[in-house]
Amino acid sequence: MAPEEEELDELMEQIRNLKRKRGEISGDTSRILTEQRQLDQSAIEYLDVRTDRRPNIAAQVSGERMVTCVCGRAVPSEYKHCPHCGKPLD
Repeated sequence: MAPEEEELDELMEQIRNLKRKRGEISGDTSRILTEQRQLDQSAIEYLDVRTDRRPNIAAQVSGERMVTCVCGRAVPSEYKHCPHCGKPLD
């Protein structure tokens, strides 16, 4: 084999190794992103469970009219903005 052919074979082998490593890295990145999405979803579900989304019972007992904000909280109807999230009430 000529020296040029040997050098070409070595370069081709290096290219194959780099492509294989790139594939492994791409797979790792995809796996990490999938795990991150799953963790994010778990955190959202946990916070939804931990957040009290029940209506304000004390306000209902006193006869105060309540509306539900987009954040899911019960807010007295005379309020213009939600005291929890700050969004305007319709």
